[in-house]
Amino acid sequence: MANRHFLEDPNTGHIRFTRCGIDELGPKFAKVGIDIRTLKTQHQARLAAERYSDYVLRDLALNSVNPEIDAIFGDLPAYADGLALKRGT
Repeated sequence: MANRHFLEDPNTGHIRFTRCGIDELGPKFAKVGIDIRTLKTQHQARLAAERYSDYVLRDLALNSVNPEIDAIFGDLPAYADGLALKRGT
């Protein structure tokens, strides 16, 4: 499998990030303590993406000033965690 972010070796299942993938995803994964160069499988990459998504949702909740957005995303665990941190609970 290949896309603009990584190439996968069909024999081993290992992935290698492209320059585009490193440039676009590397800084995002680094924000949550993940070095993109250590990711060797799609499963590891998905876990890294999930961790980054949780980070973004928590940050969105912490900075939210819109109760309607809070109501929409409030059931997502990462967003709810951010709301709880914001409220100090």
